[in-house]
Amino acid sequence: MDLHTAEWSFHSANAREAISARKSFRHHLRSIGAGEEQCMAGELIFGELLANVVRHAPGPVWIWLECVGADCMLHVVDCGGRPWSYHVPVSASALADHGRGLLIAQAYAKRITFNRNADSHGTHVTAYLDLQLHQSQRLRA
Repeated sequence: MDLHTAEWSFHSANAREAISARKSFRHHLRSIGAGEEQCMAGELIFGELLANVVRHAPGPVWIWLECVGADCMLHVVDCGGRPWSYHVPVSASALADHGRGLLIAQAYAKRITFNRNADSHGTHVTAYLDLQLHQSQRLRA
């Protein structure tokens, strides 16, 4: 049973919309009872996954937060462009051109899954957020 969802969609090249969505996401986390550290971690994951879309699959992007039971999942779906790697590196240099964003997102999420969209165009990434929300807090939102 979905307790709460929120969604955003925009073209990844629209920096103003991306910034607005990221701020709205953080505000939404706060409204469902996430603490300051959880909000910062969630916003970081949001930003790093969106940055991968901008870099590897520019175009429309759909993002939504879905809280089901004890799990809150951040979904990021792009519609194509060139495929981007599902590989999360074990380590990356602070100066590395590739790999840091997914490594950072992985460090703050419980886990991240990557799936190719059914039509083989685009990717659906799901980040399981480490939010310790009480059911009563989720129902308030």
